[in-house]
Amino acid sequence: MYRGVILFCAAVFIMLRPPEAACQSAPASRIVQTVSGQACAIDWVSRNITVKWFEPDRGHFDEITIFAPRDTVITKTESPIVYSEIMVSDQVTVEYYDDPLDAGPLRATRITVIG
Repeated sequence: MYRGVILFCAAVFIMLRPPEAACQSAPASRIVQTVSGQACAIDWVSRNITVKWFEPDRGHFDEITIFAPRDTVITKTESPIVYSEIMVSDQVTVEYYDDPLDAGPLRATRITVIG
């Protein structure tokens, strides 16, 4: 009888928890990738940066657009800067991830302006 009550309470607890809690992945499971190239487009309102980079596998240049949330760490010559200080034609390295549980854009974790 006691076991039945515990199993019933556990089942109710699992059914009543929010669906987000069941689907969340730990931040450590994110695979961070890096791209280096030239900032060819910057949208300061939507905080999207487009980087033109050379893709050695295909032997040509390609572009990637990445969203930079407000918590993105942005530096230039090891000093912190704000997003609006990044200029088109700056050489940048962007560390980003693609959250498979979110249909949103690629998200930057760090942007380094070179030079």
